[in-house]
Amino acid sequence: MACGCSSPEPSAEAPAPLPTGGESRKARVRFKGIDRLQNDLVQALALPPSELCTELGSAPCAAAHRIALGGVMPYDRGIHEPLPIRSVSSPAAVDRLVLFACARRAELDFSSNPALFGDLTGPAVGDEEARRLARKLHNALLRRDETPEEQAEIVAFVAQQKAKGVAPRDIATLSCYALGTSVEALFY
Repeated sequence: MACGCSSPEPSAEAPAPLPTGGESRKARVRFKGIDRLQNDLVQALALPPSELCTELGSAPCAAAHRIALGGVMPYDRGIHEPLPIRSVSSPAAVDRLVLFACARRAELDFSSNPALFGDLTGPAVGDEEARRLARKLHNALLRRDETPEEQAEIVAFVAQQKAKGVAPRDIATLSCYALGTSVEALFY
């Protein structure tokens, strides 16, 4: 009986090999939603949720933009189901949340104990500091190491902004924002 269960010859109807390089058979992505996005930013940027983003200095962005970012408000607004399609304001709400969080992390790093952007707080910002920035940003925001191409893009961006006279704090904020609003960071 045991001999009849396996065949030494591969079947002609064997499934196709899986794609290599992390490619998906179905290129379908889903937005993380407000809660996952907020939690990811809190962890990646080492910020307390209360400092992540506020509207008009008082209301947390997550609460102010909950519906636009795919959330529900059953008790406050009587909205029990997420909207069937994304709101026209959804991209602006995502930009607002990520940009504010990145700017807050840069503000903290450039004023006291650097947690993420310490390499840019020194007197000279060169390619080596930009490479370390690329590594830290990818590990924090995407939870993986960067590829050589991705590292080169950040190094080139830092050099370009430095040549324009952009302040290192703004370079840090914009680098964080660019990576934090990438498809890989916003979708799963």
